[in-house]
Amino acid sequence: MFTGTAVKRATKTKLRVSARDRFDRGNLQLHATGGTKRARLGRIAIPSRFTKATRGARGVRKALRPRAVVNIPKGFIDRDGPRDAIYQRYGRGGKQVRLLYVLQPRARITKRFRFYEDAEWITRVVSPKSFAKIFAHAVKTARW
Repeated sequence: MFTGTAVKRATKTKLRVSARDRFDRGNLQLHATGGTKRARLGRIAIPSRFTKATRGARGVRKALRPRAVVNIPKGFIDRDGPRDAIYQRYGRGGKQVRLLYVLQPRARITKRFRFYEDAEWITRVVSPKSFAKIFAHAVKTARW
């Protein structure tokens, strides 16, 4: 995730470090702090238990993503019920219906990613141990 141009390392002259999500997909800031994700336009499709249970290593498989489900005859958006949702017909004759997504204008994201805590711990515990060695190398290779 943090590889290539996504990581900017510190040098002797520039003492800043940065790491960013190369694909810009994960809302890492929200996962590190917690907060509310708002839809830019329209609504956010929040997956149901069925959709979460069928996820693989790459997330929800392409056939079960909201736009793909709505574009096939078995999938539909129900705006008449208690909430707007995406459903899929299944079973013999398509008589049974399963909830796939609930459509909402915002979603609460809980704090799951300990980025800031881990960075602080590394700075406080690990860095002082290797600082003397790194500083000696920096002084030895310094351009005076």
